[in-house]
Amino acid sequence: MTQRRIDIGKQGEGLAQEYLRQHDYMIIQKNFRCKAGEIDIIAKDRNVVVFIEVRTQTSNLYGPAYNTVTPSKQKQVKRVALYYISQHNLVNTQFRFDVIGITLNPDTGEHHLDHIQNAF
Repeated sequence: MTQRRIDIGKQGEGLAQEYLRQHDYMIIQKNFRCKAGEIDIIAKDRNVVVFIEVRTQTSNLYGPAYNTVTPSKQKQVKRVALYYISQHNLVNTQFRFDVIGITLNPDTGEHHLDHIQNAF
């Protein structure tokens, strides 16, 4: 992955975190990693733990950014979430999987953000 793509991804994750805070989400963890993979953001929306995949792109040429979360990526996020849940002994807790898609102009910082709750 090129440094430019990494930087765009980090910029998108920063925008997603800012958006979530503005909407009263409490960010629990960023970039949670284990052997199964990574979850971009783990947050709380009132009493629900939310596992959030953030996708950032610089063009809508191939459709909205949230459409790039493939079934295999969904499966991987679910595996990581199960690991997180077991490691933190989260019993009697509600969960959901959200996707935040961002189309970003890296030169101007202008962006469009879509937040899909219960995406998968």
